[in-house]
Formats: sequence, C-alpha cells, structure tokens
Amino acid sequence: MHMLRRIVGLSLFLHCALPVLAAEPPPSRLWTDAQGHLTQAAEALREEMLQARRRGLDPLDYELPVPVAGVDPADFERRFSQAVARFVTHLERGHVAPQEAGHALPPRRAALDAASTLRALARAGDVAALLDAHEPRYRHFVLLKQALARYRRLAEAGPDVPLPKLPSRRVAAGEPYADAGLLRQRLVQLGDLETASAAGQDGFDAGLADALSRFQARHGLAADGVLGASTWRELNVPLARRVRQIELAMERVRWLPPPPDGPFIVVNIPQFRLYAFKGPGDSEQAMTAMNVIVGRTFPRFRTPVFSADIRQVVFRPYWDVPANILRNELLPDLRRDLRIAEREGY
Repeated sequence: MHMLRRIVGLSLFLHCALPVLAAEPPPSRLWTDAQGHLTQAAEALREEMLQARRRGLDPLDYELPVPVAGVDPADFERRFSQAVARFVTHLERGHVAPQEAGHALPPRRAALDAASTLRALARAGDVAALLDAHEPRYRHFVLLKQALARYRRLAEAGPDVPLPKLPSRRVAAGEPYADAGLLRQRLVQLGDLETASAAGQDGFDAGLADALSRFQARHGLAADGVLGASTWRELNVPLARRVRQIELAMERVRWLPPPPDGPFIVVNIPQFRLYAFKGPGDSEQAMTAMNVIVGRTFPRFRTPVFSADIRQVVFRPYWDVPANILRNELLPDLRRDLRIAEREGY
C-alpha cells in the first residue's frame, strides 16, 4: 500500500512531547501477585514495551521498574501503571500533538480513561490484541506496521550496497548499463522484482524496467522504467532511513481522527493525489483516486493539513485568471505567442 508513502521530515518536531494522560491509577495490585512476582498480563505488557519498535515506538521512552526485594510494592505498581499509560497514549495519539507541528487537526475525543484501560489490560488474556485495538483503525496503519517489520529486517541484515554513480544522465531498457546486476539485486531486495525473474538475466532488459517502474510508483516518481538521477537517489536511500520514514508516517497516522464508518476522502499532499474510501478497510483497488493541485512547500503557500466534514461539492467551479498570474505568467507567454490563449481555452 502506497497511500501514506513519502510522509517524512518530522524529526524536528519530536521534542514537543505529547503529555501522558493524567489519571489516578486504580487501587490495589494490578501487576504483581501476593509473592511480588509479575502477573502474566504484566509480563506480556513488559515484553510489548521492550519490543515497542515493532509498533514504531522507542522502548527507551518507557521506564520499566523491576519488582525486587526492598522496593515498595505500591511504588512499583504506580510506576508500572505510569509506563503502561504512557505506552497506550503513544499508541493511540503519538508522541506529538499535531497542533504543535502546525497542523490544524481537530482535538481528539475525550481523554482516555486511564484507570479503566489499565484494569482492562491487567485482566486481558491477549494483551497484544487489546493494544492493537488502541492503534489507529486505518487499514494503512496495519500495512505500515508490516512494511516497518520488513524494512527493519532488511536494515539489520547487513550494510547497504549503494548503486555506483550513473554513467550518464539516464539509462533506459535496451541501453548498456554495467551495473544492471546490482540494480537487479537491489530491486529483488526491496520486493519490486521476483527472484525467479532475476535468475539468469543480464543487462537492462524490459523485465528490469518493469520492476524499476514498480519501485518508482511506490516512491512517488514518474513510473517510466528509466533510471535517472531522482530514481538513482531514491534507490540509494539507506534502509535505516527508510525505517525512520515509516516510523514517522505511523506517527502522523496516529494524529488523524478515528475514521468514520462511512465514506471519507484523504488527500496525500506530497503525492498530489486524492483517495475516496467507502470505509476504513478499503484496499487500494477499491478506492477512487485522482490527481489534485496542492500548494508549494513549507512555509509559503503550503496546503494546510486539517480534517473537516464535507458539506457541499461544487462541480466545474468558475475560475478566472488572478492578476498576479496574469502579470507574471500569462502576459509574458502571450507576448511570445498569441495563439496560447486559444490553445489553452482562454
């Protein structure tokens, strides 16, 4: 799924920590038994927090106490409850409030009832499933988690082998390319080319161009199957950086309001695409997609990030040429060629 690709560049906002939900922890013991040992649910929660990277989070954000002799049981229960509440807050809402990042998304629903949530987790037979329920209900979030696991495995498998510098400005199918074998290996590694299709092949053939087109489409590039400078740069992005990009994309999905059960639309601003959903579980094949025009990059003329109800749709809206476009774009073109007006329908 490529709906949320190329949503990157949020690391500078991560200092604006989202406050942990404040609530009095429930009374009595939740996480230890009469002998002071962790309960089964507490052990499962501890493992989930230690493995928080699987959910796009950092385990170092959760200070996990250990029940040992001499430690006040009440203090341990309080600190463990705080760590769990922080973890669930991050699962549901992320580390950062979107308003702190300049996005006009509406305030989230009423604060989570931390006491009830902690009780439910302490009684849960399947802690992982209950934590899953606190994550965004968008199908794309699940797909991002799957992509995160895959790219993390790739990043941990060994050092990246970058493609050498291009011999010319661009290379197309049928043209000589000495590093076609390395390109083939890279596309197999990333899942854009099947291993069987790559076996025994050499040179920049049509099959390699098709695989390169798939890679380009996944990364918001023109899917022309031609190896140019922009595609070469994307192929050489370190896998560890891809992991971080996916983590940041997951953070941004957590900012979104819960999806409605009925139809809704999402505009992927960096991709210049609008997607219409019948419901939050739609696959990409079930969506209606179209190109859209968006503003320029941050900070001037940017398209705002917001969420709102659609109350009306205007088909074929009236538009005339704004004065600045007339002065700066249209008149200079007309001075060169008057036929432009007729050709463009003015």
